[in-house]
Amino acid sequence: MSLPNLQVIEDIDWEMSKKDFKFFFEEILGWQLADHHAKWFHNLNTHNRYCVKAARDHGKSTLFLGYLLWKVIFAKMKDKDAWSKTFFGFTNGSRINAKSVGGGVRGAHPDLVLLDDILWGTTDTELQRVASWFYEVLVPTVHHTSQLCVVGTPFTPTDLYTELERRE
Repeated sequence: MSLPNLQVIEDIDWEMSKKDFKFFFEEILGWQLADHHAKWFHNLNTHNRYCVKAARDHGKSTLFLGYLLWKVIFAKMKDKDAWSKTFFGFTNGSRINAKSVGGGVRGAHPDLVLLDDILWGTTDTELQRVASWFYEVLVPTVHHTSQLCVVGTPFTPTDLYTELERRE
């Protein structure tokens, strides 16, 4: 295939990916979009606050990572192009920051927050520490127009994921 034809195909793939998450997820990233992923994606697009609680091996992290990449690539998000140990900056102005649960997030103004498997420990004290950080430190930094996505495997019937799921 000639070079101009390859560029046309790349341009078509880019435009298709921009308009169709399923195309991006399957054809560009090479992952399979299962029915439950399609439901989760629909809910991500219709809710600013969304929590998915599911057992291991349901592709939670895969779907949410794909969604984050799709948003970063095709939706201009805040910040500038840069790279460091804790963030990736993109030429379209998007930026992905990595933060630890329990750490400070003061001064952040995110467009999208993705929390993936943030629970640790199984004691009530350990689970309460995460819930306290979530409500007292993280939530106050999330603007009402920002998207907050929480995904994880439940630890107990009363953990943060269950609480958030009940609020939906």
